[in-house]
Amino acid sequence: MKQRLWLIAGGLIGIALIVMASASPLSITRAAAPAPLAGDALTVVAWNLGYGGLGAESDFSADGGKSYLPPSSKTVTKNVAGIVDTLKATDADVYILPEIAKRSPANYWHDLLGAVTRALPDTERVFSAEVLTRFWPWPIRFEHGLAIFSRKQIGAVNIEKLPLEKDKLGGLIQREYAARIVRLPVEGQKDWVIIGVHLAAFDKNAETRKAQLARVVELAQALHAEGSPVIIGGDFNLVLAQTSFSATTEPEHRSWVHDFPAEALPAGWRIGADPRVASVRTNERPYKAGENYTAVIDGFIVSPGVEIESVETRDLGFQFSDHQPVMMKVKRSGSAPVSRSEDRGP
Repeated sequence: MKQRLWLIAGGLIGIALIVMASASPLSITRAAAPAPLAGDALTVVAWNLGYGGLGAESDFSADGGKSYLPPSSKTVTKNVAGIVDTLKATDADVYILPEIAKRSPANYWHDLLGAVTRALPDTERVFSAEVLTRFWPWPIRFEHGLAIFSRKQIGAVNIEKLPLEKDKLGGLIQREYAARIVRLPVEGQKDWVIIGVHLAAFDKNAETRKAQLARVVELAQALHAEGSPVIIGGDFNLVLAQTSFSATTEPEHRSWVHDFPAEALPAGWRIGADPRVASVRTNERPYKAGENYTAVIDGFIVSPGVEIESVETRDLGFQFSDHQPVMMKVKRSGSAPVSRSEDRGP
């Protein structure tokens, strides 16, 4: 009987995944008390949270594994608790969090977005979904996306759609991609601009993600031309720093790995990444150090006028996600003061 129920549930999930909405509009949550304006320095964290389902115990079918779901609800509980504790202990101004999710079958109905929101009560939040089932209620609803949390006041925000993959993931899922653009007002100067991204991963020859990157860079250059310092952060799914970490992963399970195209980086723009610690691991099997292939694909791109002071990836042993948090400290350089006229937004 139990097996039959799971088969029925699996069928309903499959049907639900066929019907996808476009990326949801940005939702903005303000802090209870007015957040302070940003200053000349910022600390920014980027961490793909793996929707709470991709801790060290997990493998995943899209990455060469056998599983569609995490091993158990208990492992997801452990992952969510670890993510929350890590973020609570991370002193940053801005958190860029791809693969954050509400309750769904993929994470055994744990509300990761809600848990992180409660863990960072003094922040303002922007969220939109990239995977969103239309017309399907809980318990078979999917709403996975990217959130930006900020301890500094969020001004105007907008979302820009990015090129889509030609093929659906698993033949079912049409993931919608977008750049989330957030302005952080600064007294007497141009806003900081934060662009949160999560580029495609399994597109043939990295064609889609390179097209997405080109569009993101185009947007960033236009914003920088207005005088704003710009930070692009998140999961680029492109190798940002060359490494030689030991691994036994077979080549077919790392066919998605492609280098960041050097020609995509405009003159004066720089990558912020930590080559000492891997930020991602493959999911063809549960994680074991020295066996799963690991690389650096999470980090930042900064415009001229932004000085990188440090970049550090925290080694958590991939216990709570298949990615690890990357923290960057920056400060403004060479920016002339201007009169403020930007609206704070909704």
